[in-house]
Amino acid sequence: MSDQPIVRDRGTSTIVDPESFNMGREPSRQSSRAPTRFIAPEPYEKFTLSEDEIPEGMDAFWLPTKILGQPSREVMQYYQAGWEPARAQDFPRISGYGVEYPKALLDAKLIETISAESPIIIDDLMLVMRAKTVSRAAHQRRIHDAVDQVQNQMRRLQSAYRHRGGDLGIRRNKFEQLPNTAPQQDADEE
Repeated sequence: MSDQPIVRDRGTSTIVDPESFNMGREPSRQSSRAPTRFIAPEPYEKFTLSEDEIPEGMDAFWLPTKILGQPSREVMQYYQAGWEPARAQDFPRISGYGVEYPKALLDAKLIETISAESPIIIDDLMLVMRAKTVSRAAHQRRIHDAVDQVQNQMRRLQSAYRHRGGDLGIRRNKFEQLPNTAPQQDADEE
């Protein structure tokens, strides 16, 4: 069997010369199925990042940029806490970075080309990142503040009870068995 293409014409097989098959013409239409076409992730995985996509030593978080259609005022607070927008070039799978869009769509301003430094915003959620060391320190600070708040409240309660002259005292994490209030049946009554 030869390596030349076979063209079937009304049931007959004919061997065609490859040069005459192309005829030296370029296609008049450009295919939209280019290898750089962006394929959006499935709805259930559009916010999913694998461990190997997140840079080592970094934490990722999806920060709301709008709440009920209104711009969120918390974006600045998160930025001050060390969270910075992730760059589109670092997450091309979900950002669409590096894709060449059709000129007609760009000219009509229906879509825009994504630059390397563009933030990744999907459904009003922006991917932000910060160093894990900063996240651990913030977590420890939250734990310390929560414990401190509980201890302050316990001191206030103890002070209030002492001020009243009562000897009730408040003890944290001390559980005592409740007295049995159910009526006891004597063995003689049976």
